[in-house]
Amino acid sequence: MELALMFAAITCAAPITIGVMAWMILMLVKGMGGIFRSVSGWDELARRFPGPTIPPLAIQNGSIRLGNVFYRFGTQLGVTSDGLYMAFKGAYNNPPVLIPWHEMNNPQPSILYLQPARRVDIGLPMMMQLTVKEPLYQLMKQYLVQQLK
Repeated sequence: MELALMFAAITCAAPITIGVMAWMILMLVKGMGGIFRSVSGWDELARRFPGPTIPPLAIQNGSIRLGNVFYRFGTQLGVTSDGLYMAFKGAYNNPPVLIPWHEMNNPQPSILYLQPARRVDIGLPMMMQLTVKEPLYQLMKQYLVQQLK
């Protein structure tokens, strides 16, 4: 009898325990996303340069460094005539931003994940730095050159 009661208690408690643990993990991940958005400056970018909810047609996944935070998987990037579109789809789900070309300046050679990259200053006065891999920078370059002239 006692064994049956113990078994019933365990089987009832297990789903509750698993549910509580899943909720805690979800809250931890969401909290970390908020911290990363704040520390990297993504929240400030989203406030100053909100992006369209529908991404541009020419979208690619890529890696970036924004401020002191590295975004490796889940970053969606798009080069448009209006600016650089960025969104992060994944556990953190950052809001989309569209950084106008005239807000980017001072491109400098850099390295990102052991690959050639470029770092640009965002804003005047500079509010943060964005590092992108060289192939993406080559797509951005045509718009930055127009702005730098």
